Amino acid sequence: MAEYADCTELIFETTVEGAVEEVFRFHTGFANIKKIIPPYPYLKILHAPETLKKDDTFTVGLFFLPLIGIYWESKVTEYEENSRLSDKQISLAPFKFWIHEHSFKQDGKDCIITDRVCYKMHFGFFGKIIDSVFFRHSLRFFFSYRSKRLKKIFGSIR
Repeated sequence: MAEYADCTELIFETTVEGAVEEVFRFHTGFANIKKIIPPYPYLKILHAPETLKKDDTFTVGLFFLPLIGIYWESKVTEYEENSRLSDKQISLAPFKFWIHEHSFKQDGKDCIITDRVCYKMHFGFFGKIIDSVFFRHSLRFFFSYRSKRLKKIFGSIR
């Protein structure tokens, strides 16, 4: 992600009990996304394959109020079975750019999941303010919630 030198980059790590193959398979099953994200804002899947593979696209919407939402399309740009998966926003909204890389590593009986997000908001200086005041904190909450859900699903107690 070095090609985006001025992006906001956040890294989140979660350790769960389980084989890397099982944890990776869970993450490539698109229906599982709703099992690990917060209930608000509401995520609506508009188009997605059942299982993600390289070059697949998916379209989702986030709704903050019943009729107020944002939509975007992403593409799986990197895919290494049981190792890593990256998706990149390919539509214009809601970010100037967005890349999310998931990596998976076996550590004994545990699997370490590392999420690296690199994004840039629209609107220049004002986008940076929105990011620092609101969005970055929302992402931290999102990944904290996701981590707790993954640990519950995979039976981890850490």
